[in-house]
Amino acid sequence: GELAQLQPELETKADETDKLLELVNADKTEADVVKKIVSKEEAEVAVQTQLIEAMAAEAQRDLDSALPMLEAAVKALNSLNKNDISEIKSFPKPPDLVQVVMETVCLLLGAPDVKWATAKAILGDPNFLKRLVQFDKENIPEPTLRKLRKYIENPNFVPSAVEKQSVAAKSLCQWVLAINNFSIVFQDVEPKRLALASAQAMLAESKAKLLEKQEQLAHITDKLRVLTDTYNSNLAQKKQLQDSITDTRKKLERAARINTGLAEEQVRWASTLAQEEAESVNLVGNAFLGAAGVSYMGAFTRAYRQEMLTSWKLLMHAARVPFSEDFTLANYLSDPVAVRDWNIWGLPTDALSIENGILVTNGRRWPLMIDPQGQANKWIKKMEFHNRLVVLKQTDEGYLKQLDSCLKSGTPVLLENVGETLDPALEPVLLRQVFKIGQRSLIHFLDQDSEYDQNFRSVERPCVCAECFNSWIEQNGFHSTACVCV
Repeated sequence: GELAQLQPELETKADETDKLLELVNADKTEADVVKKIVSKEEAEVAVQTQLIEAMAAEAQRDLDSALPMLEAAVKALNSLNKNDISEIKSFPKPPDLVQVVMETVCLLLGAPDVKWATAKAILGDPNFLKRLVQFDKENIPEPTLRKLRKYIENPNFVPSAVEKQSVAAKSLCQWVLAINNFSIVFQDVEPKRLALASAQAMLAESKAKLLEKQEQLAHITDKLRVLTDTYNSNLAQKKQLQDSITDTRKKLERAARINTGLAEEQVRWASTLAQEEAESVNLVGNAFLGAAGVSYMGAFTRAYRQEMLTSWKLLMHAARVPFSEDFTLANYLSDPVAVRDWNIWGLPTDALSIENGILVTNGRRWPLMIDPQGQANKWIKKMEFHNRLVVLKQTDEGYLKQLDSCLKSGTPVLLENVGETLDPALEPVLLRQVFKIGQRSLIHFLDQDSEYDQNFRSVERPCVCAECFNSWIEQNGFHSTACVCV
């Protein structure tokens, strides 16, 4: 169901992704074209900008070369005062060079003539010096400049010569020479300035076109980014759907394999169920045989145990109590995993040893093991090794105190080499005379009530005399020389 649901969704997502890819490729192509145009125009604008900057720098250098002289002349003018002007006006007939200087001043200021009377009138203007400082030096008529240069060509028209006749006239001479020099430079610079202005206009137009292309490129780039993000998102969703379909298919394959395996197991389960149902009918009889075996079989050899079990079965047949005909302690009370561990820990694999292991682990009383070969001893020590088994002998000094400590901590105890009689102090432990006060489990041991841990376990192993041992070997064989009393 889920797979059938995901497949159409995957196909739809795949179509959307393919269409988005076409749009992305188309916009990318357009963006590449515009980008090339923009790159080309950016390079052209950069070249134009460099040329214009060079032109502007050259024109500015030419103008700057004339400015120091002009600034010096303006500084000289600013040093003049009314008395200096009055000095020049006081001449009824000025010296020749003073006359020439004033004629050039009248010429530049646009006076109707260059007579002395006109010059005196100009000198009398309160704004005379201001007019000179603010003179429009960039827009002097060409006829005026031609007339001015005739005066400039006079070899005596120099500040040093004029100074001898009038200090004030010297400053005016410096100003006239500076204006003339600036006009010469400005005439050379003006074409460059016009060309610069034209180039700047062209540059502004190119920049405007470039800006338009850049905005177009930015718009396409933004659109391309949105489409790319959408495409990547759809691609991720498509991959997620593909992964989901793959995962679902794998689950279906695993489920099919499981179903096949379960179909094979069904036969075994049916057989097991039938066996369990049959055993449930025999449950009471099997429980009785198991309890009887644990209670009474421990002290007897293998042959006697078989006779006891056979007699019990005959009695149960007579009493019409159902039980399993193949009943043994091994197949009713043992756990195959536990038996395997016992064998690993040293318990022999024969049926008698397995029964002894069952008696040791299932009895309610502490086991007493007659173990001349020491096999049970090794098995117990390995089985309880991780539980920190404590091995004691009645001959050990302070063994009762050690036993008391084990009772409290729940540590298992193996009491070796016990004789025909046991220490009376052990009676509370052997009889499990445990009582409770509240939630505490206690045992009266060594004349006091001691804590009793329910995990405590004890095993007794007697010392077997050589005469009994040899007699037993002769009668039963060496392979069954261990038995358990519980």
